[in-house]
Amino acid sequence: MFFSVDIATPMPGTDEPYRFSVPVFGQFLIDCKGSANTVDDLLGEVTKAIHRAAEQHLANDGEISQLDMKLHRFDSSFDFVRDDVILLDISMDDVIQNTAAIQLPTPLVEALTSLIEGNQYFNNVESFVLSAIADKRERMKSVRRIINAKKVLADKLAVEKPKALMQYIVYLYTNGKQAPKPEDIDLELLGAEVLDAIKLLTEAKGSPESLKEYYEPINERMEVIEQVS
Repeated sequence: MFFSVDIATPMPGTDEPYRFSVPVFGQFLIDCKGSANTVDDLLGEVTKAIHRAAEQHLANDGEISQLDMKLHRFDSSFDFVRDDVILLDISMDDVIQNTAAIQLPTPLVEALTSLIEGNQYFNNVESFVLSAIADKRERMKSVRRIINAKKVLADKLAVEKPKALMQYIVYLYTNGKQAPKPEDIDLELLGAEVLDAIKLLTEAKGSPESLKEYYEPINERMEVIEQVS
């Protein structure tokens, strides 16, 4: 199950206690780092899963009236959270790094629990959300690798500005029209990290277009040199 309900917190601006719930996701919280930027995003995943399960329930001639009541209860409690802007903009990074706590109103948690428990068509809600998160984690891994590759190239060009690297970027981006391919020995001297970064960026985009941000300043520099000479 997603949640536990055991924390009482005063309502803002009052002395009245209000029941809040803290999601107990365990590894699930860590996994969602790459899929949900905010708590709102995470709740969106849960909501989509709930409604997909409801459609499956109805498609299999499931009992309607009680399901409608539970869905209405869930949607109403979810709207309450959205309308009151309760912690929805909390960064998932902050949550995972324990610099922020996730607190959801008890009505939302109870509504979600009533939908999932005892209904065979909702048994896959958790696995649906987890699989969606796993897919997004894989995409985020690729994003992080691309970000790292860009940093490798940017740092190399900012500090050393190796001629072979600049020539190789121009060669790839213009398909050899503005510069020949550097000698293999010169490319090897750039190091595997730099060559792997270029390979990753071009393969990720499916073309050398991803090298444009590096090509343009190199090309401008070449034009200035030509004008001076």
